[in-house]
Amino acid sequence: MKRLTVLLGIAILLPIAGSSAVKGEPLAAASLGRSGASGSSSDADPLTAIRRYVAEHFSTDEAEIQVRPAGAVPVGAEVLAVKEAMPGVLLGRATFLMTVKRKGGSVVAQWSTVDVTWSHPVWVARRALKRLSVIEPEDLELRTLSLTQAGHPFPDHREDIVGKRIVRGIEAGYPIRVDLLEQTPAIVRGAPVTLVVEAAGVRITTTGQAKEDGFAGKSIAVMNLDSHKIVYGQVVDSSTVRIPLQ
Repeated sequence: MKRLTVLLGIAILLPIAGSSAVKGEPLAAASLGRSGASGSSSDADPLTAIRRYVAEHFSTDEAEIQVRPAGAVPVGAEVLAVKEAMPGVLLGRATFLMTVKRKGGSVVAQWSTVDVTWSHPVWVARRALKRLSVIEPEDLELRTLSLTQAGHPFPDHREDIVGKRIVRGIEAGYPIRVDLLEQTPAIVRGAPVTLVVEAAGVRITTTGQAKEDGFAGKSIAVMNLDSHKIVYGQVVDSSTVRIPLQ
């Protein structure tokens, strides 16, 4: 906790990368304890330290993370801790605050800007998919992509995708993100349905038409084709809607 407080103080007091602080301002070695959220590294290679930090954040293998310098990085120094300059910005062009120990024993803080990519297996569309298409197993292909932006999680398993609808059209080769998927409705708008009313052991049925997409267990608006009135009920299955007794 003591070390975390010190590092947060450094992040606030040091100016933006490009000032004299980038060159490393000496810190009192005695003020540094064990690292917590800032990420202990104790590694002689700054790029390896950043790669390990990013891999731990995404819970992935270090081999999937590539780091290339985009500016000055500490050379010949032991990296004690790593923290991203902007919370959550770990991919693409990213800046990190590193606490390093020089060969002479002095401990300094230094900003380093690097380019980070994540080579990760992702399910992509094998062919172009139209909006609201229901995804079939043959529509998918697993490819390793170099990701440079976080924020849109990708489904890990084919089973998390197959049977769902795509909310907008995509081209072949486009990555399937979670935000592009929705559950496939049990009943589609315009479909004929059976309306069921049950009370005191009596079951009454009539025909209706869905006025909107409906999902199992959810409410749906339907038209009673006998009365031509709009009523609301619960989707039972792909052809049945239960209407509550008024």
